[in-house]
Amino acid sequence: MQYVAYYRVSTKGQGESGLGLDGQKAVVQHFASGEMVAEYTEIASGKSLDRRPQLEAALALCVEKGYTLIVGKADRLSRSVVDALNTFDRLSGRLVCCDCPNTDRFTLTIIFAVAERERELISIRTKAALAALRIREGKQIINGAPKGVDTSAAVKRSGEVRRATADAAALPVASLVMDWRADGYSMDLICRKLDRAGYKTPRGTAHTRCSVARVIARMERMQPAKKSRAAVGR
Repeated sequence: MQYVAYYRVSTKGQGESGLGLDGQKAVVQHFASGEMVAEYTEIASGKSLDRRPQLEAALALCVEKGYTLIVGKADRLSRSVVDALNTFDRLSGRLVCCDCPNTDRFTLTIIFAVAERERELISIRTKAALAALRIREGKQIINGAPKGVDTSAAVKRSGEVRRATADAAALPVASLVMDWRADGYSMDLICRKLDRAGYKTPRGTAHTRCSVARVIARMERMQPAKKSRAAVGR
């Protein structure tokens, strides 16, 4: 099978830092069981398909050549049920979402409905928080921050904290996963062995191919840092 990969982040800062993109690429590479013929990256909201030139280019290539579009997570394609299913039909079903691979149109409808609802809840929470801040402090708010406040350092630090937290959460199973992977165990077998051993994801759910792929990608990302520190020690 020949794939066209599509990656999306929501903000310019995420695009420049690579936060989110590296994880998507790692997951896609683990799930793609064929040739990767092209990759497209976009910085845009998942609210609609409007002003998404990279996605349109990826779709056009898939339709023309009969390739399969692959995304790391369903909501990277869209957070709209209608848009997502129209895309699915346009591709004649040649769509792979790594968080729900080998699925049908009915299951995709449920997955995209959850993504759409999450977008609505994010909007509701954001508006409520800004309204509360206006009332409490009487400040003019622009893009979620008081006017004139530089939030770049806070955003960067928040990303670093989230990454460190995720790295720490992966450590309990990381050594097992990497050893089993080195022994040639399949992703499905690793999931079963983690399940039998009682290991859960940070959210308390059973491990999936996607969660194991994230652990592997995270450990591979951390390896250069470990080697660098060892070299400094010498």
